[in-house]
Amino acid sequence: MQDLAINDYKTILKEELASRCRQNPRYSLRAFARDLKLAPSRLSEVLSGKQGLSRPAAERIAKSLGYAAGDIERFCDLVESLHARSKKNRDSARLRLKKVGGDSSEIQLQADTVKLIADWYHFAILELTNLDGFRSESKWIAKRLGISEFEAQLALDRLQRLNLITRKGDEIKLNHQHGFHASNVSTEAINTFLGQLMAKARDALYFQQVERSEINAEIVAIDRAKIPEAKKMIRDFRHKFCRKLGEDEVRDGLYCIAIQFFELTERG
Repeated sequence: MQDLAINDYKTILKEELASRCRQNPRYSLRAFARDLKLAPSRLSEVLSGKQGLSRPAAERIAKSLGYAAGDIERFCDLVESLHARSKKNRDSARLRLKKVGGDSSEIQLQADTVKLIADWYHFAILELTNLDGFRSESKWIAKRLGISEFEAQLALDRLQRLNLITRKGDEIKLNHQHGFHASNVSTEAINTFLGQLMAKARDALYFQQVERSEINAEIVAIDRAKIPEAKKMIRDFRHKFCRKLGEDEVRDGLYCIAIQFFELTERG
């Protein structure tokens, strides 16, 4: 499973919980604990790092999540590498993980980069730090962006691992203003990002007051040979637009500008 590329079993569980909350806004930690056959208080302490898991408990959780045999072993090794009572068992689990997974830091970086690109709210959080009255609490961020608190927590952890932000106590410092450059990012991740924002644009079309947005479209017949020129014009306009509005001293709203330019006719 994709989340098993992550090298921290607590993050894997948090990602799974966030995914379920995304699919069903009424889903909760209590429901997740029920599905994993754990007490809610026990699960909460595991996710916060206050308690660990035994290998048998990790195996039961992995089976509850529907993992295949190989994924169950990896999940259990992630747990045992941290919480096995004997040093010998911890070292053995770490060795197995290294043999199967290669460079753990590189795997984590790749997993974080894919999630950063695929889920729109990572870049939204970076820009949100420029908003007047910004608060670094995950609960405040989640409410402002309309995401779950678990998604906000995971995003902040990921942004910190990627060195895009620094957290000191309750403060968040933005390290790189629009300075992230990812290589070899899959088209699927980029398309997921764009698809999410297009879905939010559709919601804004139906549920947002007209005074708060500008959603419009025009249809034009063109010379296909000028498509590269048209794409450059759109990119130049988008960058100029964001630079101009981003210079304002007062910034009390977070907006997205998305321009779609695509062919309407079928190729003969």
